[in-house]
Amino acid sequence: MSINDRDRAIERLSAFVARSVDERRRREPFFHLESIAFPDDIYAQILALKPESRDYRPCMARSKGHDLDDGRIRG
Repeated sequence: MSINDRDRAIERLSAFVARSVDERRRREPFFHLESIAFPDDIYAQILALKPESRDYRPCMARSKGHDLDDGRIRG
């Protein structure tokens, strides 16, 4: 990917996210508590590149007494 292609992709993504935030701000009072929608092609790349769930480990900042054997938090 050339610098120009990268710059255009960044500009496209930035504009899309800004529009999404602006549109949701008008419709939903607490939109910031939910995730922002990315363009379909970018979101597909995010999902394709994210680690598998088995690659995650429990957060060490939590009390270990609240974790179940499978890593989930006790409800």
